[in-house]
Amino acid sequence: MFNYYFITTLKSLDKNLSMPMDMKDFIKAAYDYCPQEIVDNLEYLDAYKSLISSNLLKEDYWSIIEKKTRSNFIKKYALFKFNFNFVLSKFYEKKYGLKPIEQEIIIDNSEDFLNIIHLLSSSDAVVAQNLIHEYVWQKIENLKPQDPFHEDHIYAYFLHLQLLDRKYSYNEAKGQKILFSLRAD
Repeated sequence: MFNYYFITTLKSLDKNLSMPMDMKDFIKAAYDYCPQEIVDNLEYLDAYKSLISSNLLKEDYWSIIEKKTRSNFIKKYALFKFNFNFVLSKFYEKKYGLKPIEQEIIIDNSEDFLNIIHLLSSSDAVVAQNLIHEYVWQKIENLKPQDPFHEDHIYAYFLHLQLLDRKYSYNEAKGQKILFSLRAD
């Protein structure tokens, strides 16, 4: 059983407000107050991006998930995110005429993906990203259990922090800095 103190000290998150703590502080606090299994699952969620981008076969991917965690929340979220990334890649392949990625989709909830395609179809890229951000935020909310002291709330909090971090890492000043660095090359 993990320390309830940790979960009660987490400040409320709002998808429209800034982050109450950064990712490093959250991970440090988790190391200090949570059992190793929870810390391992947080590291797995953080490493998720590299797992997905490594062209794993779906069978390998699912065997990794089964070995890494017993959390149903993480398994459901990973399935959603795996399919979500697939739908995104297919949408952008078609939109920009890119070479198709040979990969099978693992359908969890086809309504999710119809909604994602609809959100991506917005003519304004910033609006589309904000809509996707809100959609993923709500998906995390829907997947987490009702019990506020369940360990899955820690994982949901972590994923919400990642979304906020991503949302607020993109700003005009950073974008111009990147643009000017590309022009200099």
